[in-house]
Amino acid sequence: MNKEQQTIEQGISPDPIFQMLTGFWVSKTLMTAVELEVFTKLDGKSVNMQRLQEILEMESRPAEVFSVALVSLGLLSKDKREKVGDLTNGQNDYHYTNTDLTNTFLVKGKTGYMGDIISMFDKRLYKSWDKLSYSLKANKPIAQEEGGDAESLFNQAKSSNQVEQIQKFTHGMYGISVGPAIALAKAFDFSKYKKDDGHWRRLWSVCNTSSKEILKNVCNSFGFKTSL
Repeated sequence: MNKEQQTIEQGISPDPIFQMLTGFWVSKTLMTAVELEVFTKLDGKSVNMQRLQEILEMESRPAEVFSVALVSLGLLSKDKREKVGDLTNGQNDYHYTNTDLTNTFLVKGKTGYMGDIISMFDKRLYKSWDKLSYSLKANKPIAQEEGGDAESLFNQAKSSNQVEQIQKFTHGMYGISVGPAIALAKAFDFSKYKKDDGHWRRLWSVCNTSSKEILKNVCNSFGFKTSL
């Protein structure tokens, strides 16, 4: 028995490799759903396949395939409903809604919205990773027009003439900060401290304006005790 056969007999599976190989399927599905504002359009709704097609502005087949992908990833919930009236299409037995995850973090206008950072990754990073082998061999960053040159994003955000870039950058950074803000609000009881307390001032001094606003919003939105 050779080494490869022994490895297989020991129960080592190629599954991790396949998960790495197909990882972009997951990320691009998420990015596309955010780009199409799927979760924002479904906010507070429970719709059948026909209505979902209308909302997504897709024909039957792509709408079905896309919805299956979103359900399998836990981004949409699919529930069977009792038939009402004369329904000839079995698809109408199922209704689609946002999950708790997407309702909390992927609906525009809500405190925890992370769509802007997902869009930033999609537009600025996704395409550039296709050039990874070139970048490694040439020891050069990817050109901005190909999705790379992340440094230019920061430079544009700092320029007072690039208002749109500043907004995109700020919203993206907000999205990154939501998770840590929730974890901090859960772990630390801010209600024990008053604004004029010395410990409070030292903690608050490390937060910039955006971080303070995120923390306030998260605490208020999720019902955590705070005196912010």
